[in-house]
Amino acid sequence: MRLVLPRIRPAPPHRLAYRARILAGLKLLLVAFTIAAPGVAAAGPLEDGYGAYQLGDYAKAYELWRPLAEADNAQAQLLVSDLFAGGKGVELNPVRAVFWLTRAATSGLVEAQYRLAMDYYQGQGVPRDLDQARAWWEKAALQGDANSLYSLARLYHTGEGVKIDLDRAEKLYEAAAERGSTWAQQGLTQLRADRQRLSKTQSAGQGAGGGPDIGIAPGSPLDRGVNPRQAAEALQQVHDASWINAQPPTSYTVQVFTSRAPESARQFLLGFNGTEDTAVFSFKRKDALWYVVVYGSYPTEDLANRAVERLVDMGNKIETWIRRFGNIQAMDPH
Repeated sequence: MRLVLPRIRPAPPHRLAYRARILAGLKLLLVAFTIAAPGVAAAGPLEDGYGAYQLGDYAKAYELWRPLAEADNAQAQLLVSDLFAGGKGVELNPVRAVFWLTRAATSGLVEAQYRLAMDYYQGQGVPRDLDQARAWWEKAALQGDANSLYSLARLYHTGEGVKIDLDRAEKLYEAAAERGSTWAQQGLTQLRADRQRLSKTQSAGQGAGGGPDIGIAPGSPLDRGVNPRQAAEALQQVHDASWINAQPPTSYTVQVFTSRAPESARQFLLGFNGTEDTAVFSFKRKDALWYVVVYGSYPTEDLANRAVERLVDMGNKIETWIRRFGNIQAMDPH
């Protein structure tokens, strides 16, 4: 059984989902106006801009929406932001897109707040800033936005930019799920399973044997008949915390073992078979010292997931947790 906390992603819905929502709302307004006053022209430049947008005349849409945006119409600001973000009718300009998006978000438009948080999370048009992303998601979540509630839950579930807080993550997932988020329901299911597995792992680490039982993967030092008492050579390639701290904070690694007993970590490494960099470090939690083994350094989460599959194919019986190096480095590993 594999333990994979941050594999709960997919990412929250992209900006296109909100653009479709806004444009659909404009369409409903236009239809309602036409029914109420048949034979009368469109209600105003916001709706006329929608019509131009639907016809692919983005320059006309920008011409109609920009005066409204400058007059502090939040919906128009969001739509103008979208034009700059996509280079439609205007020159592609992510920075300008964020400018208009910020004005719409500051006015309280929930769609803009969610999207601005995503821009800060992804570093789109602004430097990547998880604190700003969290702050804007919190504003949108206070208005009941399901996707923002989900996004906050994901941060507290994975510990990305914050300390892991499974209780808070669970409450946020529940709130998002109640508002119809299918991603939140999946995250909630994963969190509860992770909580049970982490509990089992920690309990095993405190057992009479000093740590959980380990499997012996084909090709590992123990499989090759290495005596655990004379295995310094077999373990000499294992890195320490200095290697952890030298890795890019945004890269990923695979946590493959946790125990409170150093000898258990050594035994695990002797039974472990892998072809990439492996490191062992310790950290304190609630006045207890824990020992952790991580495997590999990967620029993307997808590559880390593939590494897990390769480890399993190589016969390793492991529980894995994909983590960002930045989160580990914040634990002051030694």
